[in-house]
Amino acid sequence: MRGDLEFLLWDQQLPIWEAMDGLPNHITEFILLCARQFGKSSLGVLRALSRAIKHRDSCILIMGPDTRQTKDIVRPKMRLLTQTAPKGLIKQMKAENRYHIYHDLDQNASDYTEIIIGGMNENSTSQRGKTVQEIFVEEIGDQNGDHFLESMEQDLGPALTHSKNGKITYLTTVPPIPDHPFITQTMVKAEKNNAIKIYTIDDNKALSQEQYDACVERSGGKHTVGFKREYLCQVVRDTNLVVLPDWDQMRNVKDVELPAALRMHTTIDWGGVRDKTCAILHYYDYLRDVDVFWDERVFEPNTPSSVIIEECRAMEAQYIAIRDYHTIASRFIDAPHQFVYVDLVAQYNYPATIPTKPDWKSAVNTLNNRFKLGKAVIHSRCKFLTLSARSGMLNKTKSDYDRSTVLGHCDGIAAMKYAVRMRDTGDPDTILQDTNNIRVLQNVIPGGIVQSQSHSYQPKRFGKHR
Repeated sequence: MRGDLEFLLWDQQLPIWEAMDGLPNHITEFILLCARQFGKSSLGVLRALSRAIKHRDSCILIMGPDTRQTKDIVRPKMRLLTQTAPKGLIKQMKAENRYHIYHDLDQNASDYTEIIIGGMNENSTSQRGKTVQEIFVEEIGDQNGDHFLESMEQDLGPALTHSKNGKITYLTTVPPIPDHPFITQTMVKAEKNNAIKIYTIDDNKALSQEQYDACVERSGGKHTVGFKREYLCQVVRDTNLVVLPDWDQMRNVKDVELPAALRMHTTIDWGGVRDKTCAILHYYDYLRDVDVFWDERVFEPNTPSSVIIEECRAMEAQYIAIRDYHTIASRFIDAPHQFVYVDLVAQYNYPATIPTKPDWKSAVNTLNNRFKLGKAVIHSRCKFLTLSARSGMLNKTKSDYDRSTVLGHCDGIAAMKYAVRMRDTGDPDTILQDTNNIRVLQNVIPGGIVQSQSHSYQPKRFGKHR
């Protein structure tokens, strides 16, 4: 039958092709997780050509992280197929990302199927006019999670609306971040539908032992993150990309019991209209030299200040109910000066101070080192802080946090960074016995609070702010 191109496959690729053919019509997504050099890209291009031959007057998309990278993957393989295909079947257009497939081998005919090479950094709907029948997606790992979701939900998914049994096929290794939506959503759905196949380097029978050993050596060994992800298709955390590379869930996330004596603080990274607001309760365990992030509240951008303050008071009240002789020792809020020292006091009677801001990188390194040494612990109830510590990423230049819909501007990490910077590391038993210490005796201090040289907090009169 025309379009049956299985004879061009390696033996180890045949089961994949058969799995694709055997998918029920109602299953619209198929995932092929494949080790490097298994031949997944060659299989994908061949499959795209096969579907183009079988579906007249339609469109097949081959997508990757960006158009240039996808063209570099696809063009050499299409060039080879063009040389071996019947004359007149395949024509590369002047636009280097388009191929026409002429079913009657007449390149003057208006009836043809189009294969378009595109990037998920572009809107594919601007690149086509025919009905999209199938979509092949290369290397999700290089795609930002937010951009991936946006592309799939707003562009590529809807592009299949008028297709007949159209499908999206992912040919990729695993993304470097465990909380990437491809892992948490797409893979979960595919596993439920039995529409995922995984082939590791150990399944690649085309490799000699020398070639296998060379792959291990180039990766730095079987124990490395790169080998586990690229060759074993394992979901692992890439420590070269995350903000806190030495954070470890087993070591740094626990159910924590409150010590007999402590000073509880509230620290808030206030996001305003653009970023999330993350508020945390935290204390320093004096006897163990451990920072404990005890509770959290997280708010979406543009949440009214009244809502945030109400929720933060409720969080503080839950702690005070546990320790009825305690109050909140101090509050730190990263926000504009006028807002912290005037608006929050005048409108909400919620006094706080602004945390000092040392060098950004040194502050991040300090937090990371606390986690590395087991000297910082996130309570297991703090899901947002845990997610932030596990998957918060740096930008491409590693000069700032990366932004995402789920984590904001790494606002959870920012709050923990300020908390470690500003918490009181003194002996809490000494402070609890000091009846003159305003932080323990007064939860609400008229006029605001300021830190004195002795590290106690005193009422402050507000003057003219510049």
